Amino acid sequence: MVQQPVVVAVDSLSISPMPVITPVFIPAVIDTAAVINDYFSRKTYTVPYSDSTIEAETDVVISQNAVDLVAFRYCIYQKNTLITKTVVQPPKWAVSFGLGVNYHPPSQTAGIDVLAALHYKRHIIAPRYDVIHRTMGVSYSYQFIQLP
Repeated sequence: MVQQPVVVAVDSLSISPMPVITPVFIPAVIDTAAVINDYFSRKTYTVPYSDSTIEAETDVVISQNAVDLVAFRYCIYQKNTLITKTVVQPPKWAVSFGLGVNYHPPSQTAGIDVLAALHYKRHIIAPRYDVIHRTMGVSYSYQFIQLP
């Protein structure tokens, strides 16, 4: 008579560590009630997985030597990147004050101007006063090219 091994697995609640398989040779004392109870019982195995971007769990339920249920739960971690960029816009309005030298054609002499300029976008309006000749004037300019 040839003896054939019967494999009996030790019950485990998780996959790690693996259950120990011990061969049992027939004829041997076999608890039939325990084998039938083990066959109809439901065993749940949970496999966790985590990384820097995801955390997941897989649940496997086995009953009557067949897969009864497979469930998968996960949580994805999103990487948030905050980008800060400073945008410098040129002012729409500006005021400047200055001194200048001019040529006065009627008297053919030089003059000294005190001026206050009002800048709006690319338009420049500058009222000025010549301190030597005691004359006033207004000049208008438009800026065609903007330098950085």
